[in-house]
Amino acid sequence: MPHNALRSLLNRLRWDPRQAGTAAVLAIRERRDGTAGRAELALAEVAEVTAWGLVRRDRTFIPFHRVLEVRCGDAVLFPTKGEGRDAT
Repeated sequence: MPHNALRSLLNRLRWDPRQAGTAAVLAIRERRDGTAGRAELALAEVAEVTAWGLVRRDRTFIPFHRVLEVRCGDAVLFPTKGEGRDAT
């Protein structure tokens, strides 16, 4: 399986004891009633990180391609500089 930087980052934030208490927030692309938008999801709401995406505590699956950004405070952890993602 190829390396997935986003998956590695999410697992590190969730499981590395040095990251304990990290209040990371994910910006995700969502579509409601046919309208594209952007929503935020606290890392604490993530129940599982899989090979293809993440599963929220309510069991909703979110594929990695819908994750636009991961932030911790003012620091943008993903995408890294120069990796921009389309926000629509």
